Amino acid sequence: EDYASMSVVQRHLLDWYTPLREMIAKEQEMYYSTKRRKKGSNKYGPFLCTLQAEKLAVLTTHEATVYALKKGGDGATLVGMAVAIGNAVEAEINVQRLLKQRMEQNRKINTMSYQEGEQDEDDVEDVSKTIKDTAAAAAAALEGDSSITSIISEKSDVESKEGDENEINESRNNWMYGPSHLQRFIDELNRGDPSRKGKIRIERANRRAMQLLERGEPWKTGDKVVLGVVLIKMLLDTAKVNFKAGSRGKTNNSTTTGEGQPAFVYEKRWVNHKKLVGHVTMNEDFYKMIVEDKFSSVDAHTTRHKPMVIPPEKWTSPYDGGYTILKSEFMRAQGCQQQKEALDLADLSTVVDGLNVLGQVPWVINKHVLNAAQRCWDENISLGDIPSRTDFVLPPEPIRPDGDNKDYKSSDGEFRLYRESLTKYRRVYQKNMDLRSLRCSAILKLNQAQQFQNFERIYFPYNLDFRGRAYPVPPHLSNIGSDLCRGMLTFAESKPLGPRGLYWLKVHLANLAGNDKISFDERAAFTDDNMQNVLDCVNDPFGENRWWMTTDDPFQAMSVCHEIVAAIESGDPASFESSLPVHMDGSCNGLQHYAALGRDMVGGKAVNLCPSDKPQDVYSGVMHEVIRRVADEADRVLDFDDSNLDALSKNQKKMLAENRAAKLVNGLIDRGVVKRTVMTSVYGVTYIGAKKQIQEKIEEKLEGKGYDIDEMDNEIYAACGYL
Repeated sequence: EDYASMSVVQRHLLDWYTPLREMIAKEQEMYYSTKRRKKGSNKYGPFLCTLQAEKLAVLTTHEATVYALKKGGDGATLVGMAVAIGNAVEAEINVQRLLKQRMEQNRKINTMSYQEGEQDEDDVEDVSKTIKDTAAAAAAALEGDSSITSIISEKSDVESKEGDENEINESRNNWMYGPSHLQRFIDELNRGDPSRKGKIRIERANRRAMQLLERGEPWKTGDKVVLGVVLIKMLLDTAKVNFKAGSRGKTNNSTTTGEGQPAFVYEKRWVNHKKLVGHVTMNEDFYKMIVEDKFSSVDAHTTRHKPMVIPPEKWTSPYDGGYTILKSEFMRAQGCQQQKEALDLADLSTVVDGLNVLGQVPWVINKHVLNAAQRCWDENISLGDIPSRTDFVLPPEPIRPDGDNKDYKSSDGEFRLYRESLTKYRRVYQKNMDLRSLRCSAILKLNQAQQFQNFERIYFPYNLDFRGRAYPVPPHLSNIGSDLCRGMLTFAESKPLGPRGLYWLKVHLANLAGNDKISFDERAAFTDDNMQNVLDCVNDPFGENRWWMTTDDPFQAMSVCHEIVAAIESGDPASFESSLPVHMDGSCNGLQHYAALGRDMVGGKAVNLCPSDKPQDVYSGVMHEVIRRVADEADRVLDFDDSNLDALSKNQKKMLAENRAAKLVNGLIDRGVVKRTVMTSVYGVTYIGAKKQIQEKIEEKLEGKGYDIDEMDNEIYAACGYL
C-alpha cells in the first residue's frame, strides 16, 4: 500500500521477493515429490524445509545483499556468502524455537493459575509483565524485523487475556514452520500423489526436516554452505535491477518480469594463481545506490548481533548465555569439534565469571564524537576510520595482445608491457575495492551508534575466540574496536576523578597523540603545552585549528579533550564525575611472555618488565639495528661490474639485489615499518605475511615522496623481501 513512498533500493528488494519466494516454495515441494526430485536434494532438502518460503526469501535477500556490501560489492566469496545465509536461517530457527518454548511456558502458567483459582489481579499483571518483557527483549534483539516484532506483540496481547486455547495454539504455529505447517504441506502433497509409496517417501522427508527443527545442536558448516549455495542460485536467477537510461536511481517497476540486469553475478577468479574461487558480484549501479542511501534501506538487517539495551544473560554453560533471544556461541571454534568437546569436559567457572563481569558493564554513546565523525563522513573528510568517498582514478583495463607469448618475459615485448599495465590496473582496482569495504565498515559503525545514542545504557555480551581471548560479540560497534568505536563509547557510570585523575587524562591524551615513549610527567606536560589546541578542539573542532585531527587516534583524542576541558571548567577536577575509559596496553605481549619464561633480563627490560624511568621500546631497538644494517649495505661499493647481469654469478646477483634494495629503502625505515613484523614474529607470522606488512608501509612512504609505486612494483617487492 505504501509502495510509492519506498526508496528505490527498497522497491528492488521487494520486487525480488515474490519470484524468489515462489521458486523456494517450488523447490520445497519438489523435495517431497516422488517424481520431480532433484539430484542432491537429500543434502539440502531437509534444511530448506525448516522455514517457510516467505521467511527464506527475506533472509536470503537481505543476507546476500548485506554480505556483498560488506565486501565492497565485488569481493564476496560464494562460500562466505553461503555460510552467512546458513547462519541466518539457523539463527531464525533458534529464535522461533525459544519464543515458542517461552510462550508455551507462559500459557501453562496462566492455565494452572486459572484452574487453581488462585490468580488475583496482581498475578495477572505479573504474568503479563513477564510476557511483555520477553517481547521487549526479543524486539531489542531483532530490531528492524517488523514481522517478528509484530508477532511477539500480538502474542503478548493474546497470552495476557483469557482466550480460546485452540486459537492460541493455531496462532502460535502460524509463525513457525513446525509440525502443523509440515503436516498441512504433506496433506496437500498426498492429495496429488495418494500412492502408498509416495506417502512413505513424503513422511520420511518430513521426519528428516522435523529432526532439524527439534534438535538443539548447531548445524555443520558444510550443511550451511550447501543450503546457502542453493538459495544463492535461486537469488541469482530471480533478482534483477532495472534503471532507466541516464537516470540511475529510478526504477521502472519491471523487475518482476525478469527484465533488467542481474543484481548479482557469479564468476570464478584465480586466487594467488593457484586455485579458482567462486565470487558473487553485486551490480555496480545498485551498490552505489545503497551506499549513497547510507544503508538506510537494509540497515535493520546488517547484523543480528548488536549491542543490547538490557544486561546480557549470564553464561552458565557453553550453550546458555549472552543474548536473551538470539543464540550466540560461547567459543568461536570455527567448526572444530574437538574444541567443542573439550569445552564440555572443562571446568569453565573462572572463564564464565570473567565473561559475565565484562558483559555486565554498561556503556553509552559519546554524542560529541558521533556528531564529529558523522560530519567527517558527510563532508568527505578522510580521517582515521572515515575513508575517502572518492575512488582512485582507474586506468583502462589493458587488452591482451594477440599472438603467442614467446616474448612474454623479454624486457621490451608486448606481453611484458601488457603484464605491467595489468598489474597497475589491478592495483588501483583493489584499492577502490578496499575503499568500498572501509566505507561500508564506517557506515555500519556510525549507523549503530546513531541507533543507540539515546539509550542510557547499552551492553556488549562477550564470548571467546578459538584461542580463548575474550571479545564482544557485536562485530561492528564495540568497546575494543577501532579508534572510531572507542571514541564513540564511554562508561555509563561515572566516578570522581580523584586527586590524580586529571593527571592521567593528560597522560592519556599524550599517548593518543603518539607521545607515549617519554615519562608520564613529560606526557602530562605535553598536554599542558597544547592546552589551547585542546580548547579549540572542544569549541570549534572544524575551525582553522584542527590539531586533534593530526593525532594518532583522532576520535579518542577528541573525547579526551572534552573530558579534560569539562573537568577543568568544573572548578574542582578531583570531584568531577568522569566516565571516560583510559586504555592501557602491554609492550609486545608475546615477547613479554618469552622474556618472563626465560628470566631474560635484557629482553625483559626491552619490553618493560623491569623498572625504568622511561618506557622502553623494543620496536625502536629493532628499528635502530635495521637502520644501521641498511645504511651499511647502501654505502657498500660492489667490486664487480653489474652492467651485464647474465655474466654475474648467482652470489653476485644476490649481492647486487640486496645493494639495490638497501639503496631504495635507505632513509625510509622508522618504527612503524618494523613494529607489526616484530609484534607478529612471536605469533608465527610467515615470510610472505611479514613482507606484505612491510610493503604497505614502504609504499606509503614512497608515495609521499612522489614516486609512482605502480612503476616500481618489482623493485619494491624485492626490497621488502630484503628488509
